[in-house]
This record gives sequence, C-alpha cells and structure tokens, in this order.
Amino acid sequence: MTKNKNFNQLKYQPALDGIRAFAIMLVMLAHANFQLFKNGGIGVSVFFALSGFLITTLLLEEFQKNDSISLKGFYVRRTMRLFPALYVMLVFVFIYSTFFRIPSDQKMINHEILSAALYSFNISWAWGWGTTGIILYHTWSLGVEEQFYLFWPVLLFLCLKIKIIKPFVYFLAILIFVIWTLNYLDTFSLILGSIIKESIFIGCLAGLIRFYGYFKMKIPLVVALLSLVIIFLIGMYPKAIPNHFSDIFNGCSILSVIIIFHIVGNSESVISKFFSNKIMVFIGKISYSLYLWHLPIFKIFNSSLTFLPSHIAFVGKFVVSFLFALASWYLVEKKATALGRKWSFKIAEKQHALTRL
Repeated sequence: MTKNKNFNQLKYQPALDGIRAFAIMLVMLAHANFQLFKNGGIGVSVFFALSGFLITTLLLEEFQKNDSISLKGFYVRRTMRLFPALYVMLVFVFIYSTFFRIPSDQKMINHEILSAALYSFNISWAWGWGTTGIILYHTWSLGVEEQFYLFWPVLLFLCLKIKIIKPFVYFLAILIFVIWTLNYLDTFSLILGSIIKESIFIGCLAGLIRFYGYFKMKIPLVVALLSLVIIFLIGMYPKAIPNHFSDIFNGCSILSVIIIFHIVGNSESVISKFFSNKIMVFIGKISYSLYLWHLPIFKIFNSSLTFLPSHIAFVGKFVVSFLFALASWYLVEKKATALGRKWSFKIAEKQHALTRL
C-alpha cells in the first residue's frame, strides 16, 4: 500500500466520549423499565458502531505510522481494559446471589456468571443458558464485541499487508448488506444471529471510509441533528416501529456514524459542543463500568429492595449504579487500563523496532 502522507489523524475527540454517555443512558433507561424507553438495543447499536469506528481508526493509524500492527499489544491493551472490571463485578454478583437468592436462582446465576466470564453470553442463549435473564444478560454485548475483535485486527492487518484495502472496503459494504438482508428475512440461525451484529461492521466500514478519504463531505448540522433526534425517538417509542423491521438497529448504527462523521469534521458545532461538555464526557469515560454494574444493581433493587417506594427505587437504582461505577472506574478500570497501555506500548515498540530493521 502506498503511504498516505496526508492522512487525517483522528486524535482525541471528547465528543465521542459524550456519544458513549448518550448510549449508556439509552440502555439504562430501558433496563430501568422507564415507560418510554423500552429499547436498550438501540443504545448498544450506538456503542457497537462507535467501537468499530474507533478501533479500526486506531489500528489503521498504527499501521500507517509503523507499517505494522502489534496484535499482541492490541490484545494485551484490550484484555486489561475489560477483564479486571468485569471479573470484580462477577465476584460481587456471586457473593450476593449466594447469600440473598434462592437456590434455584443460584444455579441459573452461576450459569450466567460462567457465560459472562468467558465472554460467551450471546452464544449461551443458543444453548438455553441465560434465556431467563436473571441478572447478567446485558453481558451478551460484551461477548459479541470480544468475539468480533478476536479476528478483526488480524483480518485488517492481512488486508493492509497484501494491499487489498480498497477491494476489502467494497467486500465489507456488500457483506453488511447481505447480513442486513438475511436478518430482515429472518433466515439467520440462532447461533449466527447471536454472534454476527453488523452494527460493528458498519462502524468499522466508517473508520475505513474516513481514513482513506472515500467520503470527504462534511455532514451538515441539520442532518446530524435529525439523526440524533431519530435515534432518541426510536429509543423513546420503540412500539412505533413495526416488529418485522429487524434492521432498525442497523439503521440506528448508520445514523450513529453520521453523527460521528459530523463531530469529527465539525468540532465547533452545537452537537460537538453538547457532547463535549464535562458531564457527558465523564459519563462516557465511566460508561463501561456503568454498563457492567447498572443491571445487577437494578436487579438487586427489584428483587431485594421491594419495600422501597417506586419513585425512590427508580432514583436509587441510578444513584447506586453511578456510585459502583465510580468505584469500579477509579479502583479497577482506570488502573488496569493504564497498566495495559504501558505493557502494550513496550510490546509494540519492540515489535515495530524489529519491523523497521
């Protein structure tokens, strides 16, 4: 591949953390049984699209700079970012369920804990585990992501090395359309449908399109605003969308990409400034810990704190979830992430030095 010396490095975009905050709030409102928000999958689709975009961009920038990608560094960094915080939460759930849940629940919760620990909750649904969704069913999305990122960096690296990125971009676009069509026709098997979520593919494709300049037009503010409003309204009124429109999640992924493109190309716009405010950015930074903890906390409120008035319980769920997320972020996730980056940097430096020899 010819080096693109004028490639547009992404750098840090605070507003993209704000997008994470928007996504996690959609998910939490759905899981809190807020009357309007019944579609937590919309928030997950936003997460998936943003994740695919960012990770693909970072991998492309690493290859552009070093003519190589440190796969070992990537997996070390990702493992340290995700695993410690998850396992701390799972230990808490195990202790809680051992002392406060009935034995029949305990057995199913143990299945959920095992599935979550192995990042396979999405697949376990096909085996009949976790179908009742007692306390950890939100970890299905973690399984989808980790299974995808087992092969995506390797595949991308191979395409870069053998210089077939442009054909690969076309192939990826066709693949997304095919998966989308199969989903719409409901012809995916349960196991494939649980693994393949094209929302991530859409984000990855967006990262490739932006990096190589296949789409140079700046997204107008009105288009980005309309996209944001549509996602919000679908989250509020999911019943307004007919059930057979299974592609609505992917539609929201495309709308998410439109918003991302707008933010990246218009850092001073109203949307960019809104998502860049300190509160949104901070919630975005702790969004992984918040995602991990919110559902177990919500379930504990629903099963063990039923004596609380409904309005107090509703507010309490959010307050306690944020408190646990903050503890997780400062005591576990932030420290483990920093350590992972340190190890990853050393690994990558050594590998790239050998590549340049």
